[in-house]
Amino acid sequence: MGHRLITKAVLALAFAAVFGCAPPAGNESFQRGLMLQNQQRYEDALSMYEDALSKEPENATYHESYKAAKASLINKQLEGAKSQLAAGPADFTKLNSALSTVDKALALDPSNASAKALSSAIKSDLDAMVKKAEQLYGSATKAAEAKSWARAVENLTEISSFYPSYLDVSAKLPQVKEQAAAAYLKEAECLQASEDYSGALKALNTALQFQPDNQRLAALAEQVKGLHTPKNYLEKAQSYAGKGECILALDSMKKARELNPNQEILASIDRLYKETSSTMVSNIGQDLEHKNLFNAFNSYQSLTSFDPGAVKQPRVQELKDKLVAAMLERSDAYEEINRIGSALVWQEKALKLSASKEILQKTQGLKDKLRQRVVKKIALMDFTSPSTAPDAGRIVTDNLLSYLTRNSSGDIKILARDVLGTLLKEIELGQAGLYDIESAKKGGKLKGTDVFIFGSVLNYSVEKNVDEGQKMVNAVVGSKFVPNPAFTEWQNKYRNATDRDRPPAPAETVKEEIREIVKYKVATHKKTANVSVSFRVIDVEEGEVIITKTLKKKQEVSDTYSEGVEFAQIPFKELKLPSDTELLEQVVESIISELGYAVLSRFQNLQVLYSNSAEALKSKGDPEMVVERYMDAIIAEEIKNNPSQITEKARTEIEAQLKALSLEKPIDDLSDAEKASRQKSPQTKIPVAVKLPPDPAVLERPVAVAAPAPAAVPAPAAAPAPAPPVAEAAAPAAQ
Repeated sequence: MGHRLITKAVLALAFAAVFGCAPPAGNESFQRGLMLQNQQRYEDALSMYEDALSKEPENATYHESYKAAKASLINKQLEGAKSQLAAGPADFTKLNSALSTVDKALALDPSNASAKALSSAIKSDLDAMVKKAEQLYGSATKAAEAKSWARAVENLTEISSFYPSYLDVSAKLPQVKEQAAAAYLKEAECLQASEDYSGALKALNTALQFQPDNQRLAALAEQVKGLHTPKNYLEKAQSYAGKGECILALDSMKKARELNPNQEILASIDRLYKETSSTMVSNIGQDLEHKNLFNAFNSYQSLTSFDPGAVKQPRVQELKDKLVAAMLERSDAYEEINRIGSALVWQEKALKLSASKEILQKTQGLKDKLRQRVVKKIALMDFTSPSTAPDAGRIVTDNLLSYLTRNSSGDIKILARDVLGTLLKEIELGQAGLYDIESAKKGGKLKGTDVFIFGSVLNYSVEKNVDEGQKMVNAVVGSKFVPNPAFTEWQNKYRNATDRDRPPAPAETVKEEIREIVKYKVATHKKTANVSVSFRVIDVEEGEVIITKTLKKKQEVSDTYSEGVEFAQIPFKELKLPSDTELLEQVVESIISELGYAVLSRFQNLQVLYSNSAEALKSKGDPEMVVERYMDAIIAEEIKNNPSQITEKARTEIEAQLKALSLEKPIDDLSDAEKASRQKSPQTKIPVAVKLPPDPAVLERPVAVAAPAPAAVPAPAAAPAPAPPVAEAAAPAAQ
């Protein structure tokens, strides 16, 4: 089509030249436009055509050429965008470039259907790509914080493959790789120091995956590879055996044997084992005599791990029986002084050597006791009601109980007042509407409760507002027939005319509407539900208010009512509002969500709380208490069926504490007085929020006549201490 237009234009100009006509004002620009269009330089051609049209706006030939050039340019741009998209995998840069090209086409013709469809498809792909990048970036950030380096690098690398300019990915990816390599290098150095060359080599190879060009890592990997040989492990075993360190000697021999050594080294290992095993059996006997069960157990495990057949030797069997009996005796001694964690540690060690039914049952019994200690038992007391709504306390209590039960994890147990039994009747009540802290401690000790939740419903009401009025409308209420003015005019005009000249007569009467001003009722009804709840959470053991808060929520709804007028065709509009009960339920649900979260958020990660408590206790030089706390952390994760690095670390730390305890006087040899001094049950303090005096809103609230009158927390004589910083308040404390 473009060529036909160009041909027509040339013929027209030739015709003008032949007959001597002067060239049009825009002719020069038009000629250039034709030449550029013929060269497919459509953008330049459009500029020339626009110049020609500015001089001759009515020239139809110019307009046709301009439209043809524009259509060709749009088609070229769309084909170019499609070619960009078809060239290999899509990425953000490619999509953005294609969209820019399509936008140029739309700028020329905003109504072009093909351009609009292609633009919409590209934008959809771009949005999906941005969302994918956001998700991967968030996942990478969390992975890096958790030191899951492989996942972090994988996610960032994936982002780079399709959106390299996203946020700081170009800088973050090499940074995370460097951090990952540094972390694995540190791990390798620690493993090398402990002579775990296999683990060190694995860590270094992983580090090299993140930084393959790191010469230091490569050199260190070669060095460790030279140490990870049967010959080196044999030499180390010989050195340890010479120092009397039999466990380390057997460990090195085992590593040498795992590397498939030659016959000469195997023979050397066999000779060294015979010498070392004899010494080790003797050492186990001596450790048992001195009640050093930690060393005896580790020696036995090392011996039988290297040579499972050793258990058949009469002397080794005899030592095993004595060791099991001694460990069971130690477990009983710890259980006697309420060190259930330590008791379970020794019971589990005995179970590893002798899986008898009795030992298995005792181990399970100790685990059950530890679970009872680890699980935080939260007692929910009935919330008191305001005098205007005697059922409000029960409603809030039931909803809170349901929320806590539904959302609590396995290491939290919720106790309702009705299951606490009659023992809680011993808690005295006062006028403030809260239970006395000392009474709470008493109730907790009686029923093994860790936390009490007390509360009061301060307001439980619905405010109603009705705005009534009337509307007036000029409505049709009927009709009547009246004389037709057109008939009167016709009658007067053609009174003397003949029938031939007279046109047909209009109707004598016409129907006329009868209208009246009609009034009808309208109204706007508004309801506002108000619920206010004050609550406190008390740590029974510490006698501290760890949470105190007043929550206020309201919800407003409104609707209109119209009486309607049937004969005036004004429809009736029914008033549709939720009932007071439904509206209050919605507000209570909102209150309960916030209240329940405030309580449960303090117990979401009990395993972390126990682990941090153990870390704090390590500096106080009490290994037994450290073991208790670490065992609490292990059991807390076991209850959730979600073991993590916390459990792994706890197991390692427990062994370190047992080693320290092996140098002290064993629990078996303590006097009754010494045992009694350790008999207090270990507790882990719940993180305290801010200690506050009694809530004034509660003290001023009138107590419902129908509800029991609970007793106040005594007001402090002096002003309370200033609240600790948030970081300090949230930090777990250890007793």
